[in-house]
Amino acid sequence: MKVGLFTDDHRGACLPIIGDLAKTCAIVVVLFADCTPDLRPFAAAGCAGVMLDTADKAAGPLLDNLSPAVLRAFVAQTRSLGLLCGLAGALRLTDIPALLPLRPDYLGFCCALCHADRRTAGLDPERLDAVRRPIPSTAPTGL
Repeated sequence: MKVGLFTDDHRGACLPIIGDLAKTCAIVVVLFADCTPDLRPFAAAGCAGVMLDTADKAAGPLLDNLSPAVLRAFVAQTRSLGLLCGLAGALRLTDIPALLPLRPDYLGFCCALCHADRRTAGLDPERLDAVRRPIPSTAPTGL
């Protein structure tokens, strides 16, 4: 289950509930890229993973908001805590070569896979294939 936690207050109020849910299903917490909280409470609560996303898709993709070095540190921190790691946020096909070397467990695509407006359009099989093609078959299963 993917759960978005977008403010400090929201995280504080939801973490005990997430801890209870994590006993019965895998929880992946989604955080905004401009928010870099301590990830230890999520690991302690039993979350399966943490994903970074962008709040404002119009502000550009994840790599326009965070450098590869910051993303590498995020991935390393998730690994050190035994968490799955996801990277998302208006990702484009051209972002894949820069993100794959970071070895996240998941890359999250939405707009890049849709015919038009991500809220109303269906998935485009050709776009899905275009995103999948540059990801080697030896990549982690989430990619």
